[in-house]
Amino acid sequence: MPDKYHHKHPSHMIRIFSPQWTAIATAVLLICICIVLPHVLKSWFVSDSGQISIAPGPSLLIVAGILLRWSWSRKLGILLAGIIFAGTLFQLTFFAEGYAKGPLLLLLLTGLLLALLLSKDMKAYFERKGASEQQ
Repeated sequence: MPDKYHHKHPSHMIRIFSPQWTAIATAVLLICICIVLPHVLKSWFVSDSGQISIAPGPSLLIVAGILLRWSWSRKLGILLAGIIFAGTLFQLTFFAEGYAKGPLLLLLLTGLLLALLLSKDMKAYFERKGASEQQ
């Protein structure tokens, strides 16, 4: 019986990750954006005396939800990534005085996060839970 999660893609589409690896890459990227990046590259966003925080609590909850395949976590991740993306774009447009490197990097990484969260592999990762529970 063919596995519906490992179907052949058209020749113009190259599959890099399986649904499981897509979920792991998404979780790692979300941790990097919300927890690691603000601490490691703080000076790219604010002055040394400033503070930056990018939703560390909700991001850990979403990461746990993704890894445990909680159905709401993907939608909440898309919402959080969309808010971060829009806020960063707003900041770059109106308030990027001397701090363009950090927001540009954040915009790039958040765009990649949104692409992963909206991918067919990520959708298949969450649908697979339902298929295994039905058997």
